[in-house]
Amino acid sequence: MLGTIKLTRFGSNGDVSTPFAQHNWPLVVQATSTDEMPAEVFVFARRAGALDPDQGDQFENVASAHDIFEIGTTQASNPELEQSTPFYRTSQIRLFLRSPEEVEQVWTAIKEDVVDLVRNLELERSLLAVEQFQVSGVSGQSSLVVTDTATFSEQADQVLLTLDYRPAGLAAVDASNNQTIITANAALTGWLPISEAPGSLVVPAGAKFFYNTAVETAIASELPLLEPGNIHFLTLNGVKLTHGTTFHINSTGIFWLTFDPVTTGGDLFLDDEVLMVEQGQQGNAPWPLDYVDRNSPGATAPEYELLLFRE
Repeated sequence: MLGTIKLTRFGSNGDVSTPFAQHNWPLVVQATSTDEMPAEVFVFARRAGALDPDQGDQFENVASAHDIFEIGTTQASNPELEQSTPFYRTSQIRLFLRSPEEVEQVWTAIKEDVVDLVRNLELERSLLAVEQFQVSGVSGQSSLVVTDTATFSEQADQVLLTLDYRPAGLAAVDASNNQTIITANAALTGWLPISEAPGSLVVPAGAKFFYNTAVETAIASELPLLEPGNIHFLTLNGVKLTHGTTFHINSTGIFWLTFDPVTTGGDLFLDDEVLMVEQGQQGNAPWPLDYVDRNSPGATAPEYELLLFRE
């Protein structure tokens, strides 16, 4: 995941000019986020019902990476329903503590847990191939050929990276579905127009956009990329795109040529379960036609993964 989680702490130490028997030290923490990072990082348990003497929902913990994907942000209206969950996530906590020391301890623990959360969410952005398993059918035979390869070494010769599909700047689309970036912002992740390409890039013919590797350490650390570029794999929602038609990779960077509408020949099923949905992306850019900006990214966010090979 890309982005930032910011915590803002609010507290009170009483009015020192008018001493009194202070026994309450409130602590309020508000989380905000940018891009793909979640702001709702605090897990609450909903109270069982009106007979519960403690009417307030209970703060449980700072969310783990699993909590982010498994617990929603909407408080269940009826926890007795079988399909509902007694937990939900929110972006603010309000605690009433008993000493300044307890405030500092809780604040420190919250910060440490959020650091761990971001680290765990980032793990999916840089994956190494560790093992391969292959099953092949034999024409005219009922048997299968199973190939179970050895585990890769720790210094694997490939790395799987997630690319940001979004434009790095303000995008536009005309009546002919021609997509452009009218205001570039090199501080953002994603794709930039070729007009903004620095002299260090070797731009291939027909390139419309280039990937802003400068702001992503995981990708910048792989430069220069191994050539020829067609040894690498770029997939959209699991379907391989065509090097030299849709995208181009050389030692200096990653370039977008035009969209090659990929297809699997229809949805793929196994025992009535959809394994892969047929792709039908339109337009000429990595982002959808209904993309407006990072606050309105469109109905469906595509997922691009790049398998880079190393020497």
